[in-house]
Amino acid sequence: MQLVNLKLFKKSDIVFWLFLMLIIYFFLFSFKPEAAQNTTALIQVDNQIKYELNLDKNNIILLDEFDPPVKIVVQNNSVSIIENNCPQKICIRMGTIAKPGETIVCIPKKILIYIPYKYARNRSIKAITG
Repeated sequence: MQLVNLKLFKKSDIVFWLFLMLIIYFFLFSFKPEAAQNTTALIQVDNQIKYELNLDKNNIILLDEFDPPVKIVVQNNSVSIIENNCPQKICIRMGTIAKPGETIVCIPKKILIYIPYKYARNRSIKAITG
């Protein structure tokens, strides 16, 4: 009886799959929208933009529309809510945001904090639906 030596892959198969994976990697990571360095965050209260924050400057913002005021901290190019008296405090547990597209939401008080995308063609997000 003769044993047959079967190989699962030939050398040419391995080269083909490596080349295919390289092409897929190139397309996935090279054609993202070119997001410019964004240094602003927007705060919406009751569906109206109330504040525009500069992320380059460390700052503490008090939203006086609420009693007690909601405390928002800007530091190290990021934004976070550190004091709020809403029942579940989900907005505080969301942590900090620093990249375009990230959001912090407080539903009971209708607060939305987000960092908008700014594309190379000077286009930004016109609306957020929810």
